[in-house]
Amino acid sequence: MPSAKFIHSLTTIKQEEVLRACLIYILSYSKMVPQLIGTLATLAGCDSKVILDTGSRKTLIMVLPHLLQPDCVSIAVSPLKCLQVTQICRMT
Repeated sequence: MPSAKFIHSLTTIKQEEVLRACLIYILSYSKMVPQLIGTLATLAGCDSKVILDTGSRKTLIMVLPHLLQPDCVSIAVSPLKCLQVTQICRMT
């Protein structure tokens, strides 16, 4: 969960969105702390940089803010070329 200081620094509407996001993560999977932090940063209007393994549900960081704030804009940078090289190395 985010700190009380972080939550109190937000507007009432943002607080509701943050708490909804926390609830979704808690209900979906309780060990998704980096994903929760990234989502909360996006909901608060801040930038975030998240580096996680393949299959670690990084997409939620982009999708959840758009479900809670349909007018939200996100830019995702994905190192697909690096991922391709890594996968080829694992196969050989």
